Amino acid sequence: MLTFKVFRNIGDPSTYMAVGHDGPRALVPSVVNTFATSIPVQAGDVIGLNDENATAVPNACIFSVPGETALSKDPPGLADGESSAAWIPFSDFRHNITAEVSVNAAPPTGQRAAALKSCKKRAHKHHWSHKRLRKCRRKANLLPI
Repeated sequence: MLTFKVFRNIGDPSTYMAVGHDGPRALVPSVVNTFATSIPVQAGDVIGLNDENATAVPNACIFSVPGETALSKDPPGLADGESSAAWIPFSDFRHNITAEVSVNAAPPTGQRAAALKSCKKRAHKHHWSHKRLRKCRRKANLLPI
């Protein structure tokens, strides 16, 4: 069983918060396992995994890469929204996991749409520069879904 996770660094040197996950999912031996999921991410987020049953069911979740450093947390479970500074670095290894990131081009709805409309209205009323309007729109797009 494997759970795909997304983490965000919220403090130095290594305090991370779990921002989303998919799984746990059963793995098929001797093949590349792929799973479709959708987790909102930000620049700088990192991917990881939870393989809590790895001691009972060996898997290939890490592999040797000289010069790399991977992080591990014990105990491994971290729920979405929880954070921890209890990460243990281990040298010369990399997690055997990848993700494909795509931009969601769907039009904004609900709270985001209202915030973007408000930006446009205020920009027109107060004769904002394009720079200030872009800043307002960026902030509106960061609203929680």
